[in-house]
Amino acid sequence: MAASLGHAMTTRVKRQSALVLTLFAKCRSRLFQGATPLQSTRSMARFKVGDKASLRRVISESDLASYVAIIGDTNPLHTDEAYARTTKFKRRIVHGTLVNGLLSTLVGTQLPGPGTMLLTQSIKFTAPMFVGETAIVDVEIRAIHSRLITLIGTIRTVADGIDKVVLTSEMKVLASASVSKAG
Repeated sequence: MAASLGHAMTTRVKRQSALVLTLFAKCRSRLFQGATPLQSTRSMARFKVGDKASLRRVISESDLASYVAIIGDTNPLHTDEAYARTTKFKRRIVHGTLVNGLLSTLVGTQLPGPGTMLLTQSIKFTAPMFVGETAIVDVEIRAIHSRLITLIGTIRTVADGIDKVVLTSEMKVLASASVSKAG
């Protein structure tokens, strides 16, 4: 029984890994749509306080379904429209960790870029984000100490002419050693 359970779990992990890779391949080009690219191999000397990067990303039904499939968070606040209508939000909200993941995308691909490792992060969720809204993600360098960089991140949406901040964050990251040697 234990052997068959182990085989079943291995098979499940392989299927989930294949699903993640397939979803990544499908979403890769959309992920950077509208992004403001920066040189990802810049030397540390080229980073300066005030450097900024941003991207825009619509969170679609497909994105939410993919996230639920990977993470397994089926909280009805995110997945059940009828239930969500009974809450103060009146409709389904996007998972906060999905929204925050957009900051990770920006930090790991643009500023400081590939190889960056998140060390600490404080997050404040200030408003809900709804499926179909466009996330406007911004990061700015606030301090640099060798390879340790402090960034301020903000995610906001604009819907029906209303600009709202949905998340603010302060992150301390370690820039890649290859970034510090490049340039």
